[in-house]
Amino acid sequence: TDKAIKDLDHAVSIEPDNIEVWVSRSDFFRSTGQLKNASADIKQALSLDPDNLQLQKRAIPLFLASGNFDMVREGKALLEKALESDVEDIQFQLLKARSLLAEGTAPAIEDARQILQEITKDQPENTEALVLLGDIAIKKGQSGIAMEAALAGLAYEPNNKSLLLLKARSEAAKSPVLAI
Repeated sequence: TDKAIKDLDHAVSIEPDNIEVWVSRSDFFRSTGQLKNASADIKQALSLDPDNLQLQKRAIPLFLASGNFDMVREGKALLEKALESDVEDIQFQLLKARSLLAEGTAPAIEDARQILQEITKDQPENTEALVLLGDIAIKKGQSGIAMEAALAGLAYEPNNKSLLLLKARSEAAKSPVLAI
């Protein structure tokens, strides 16, 4: 990894206006768990092309997961900007739902649930949305609804690990004896 970071540092030093260099180094930092550095580099890439939706899709999860109040706030603002420019983008909608779930308030969770239901209405095979909906249902004590979400997804992807785990958590919530 030392050689890789030296090469990436060198690339940044000779091409500081190259978005891909910043993105590559950000990806490297993210893959090695250096989220603060990953966020800084993706932020630099965004400064070069602030309206690039693909960059925003990389930046928003990093910012929201940073744990830094200012960075989280910046991530939320970037997410709102992205949704304004492309309200139909499923990835942005999923990020919005995750952001609302992280808030943890009843109104935010309800807003997230509504977003996720809209996604699954349009894309009934969307595993991420189904799992999030199932998780919400389990937390509300609605194991039957969680099971429905798991089974709906398993109809499209019968071997999907996330959906199988959701099914098991649903069974466990309903009756610990049934969980397998």
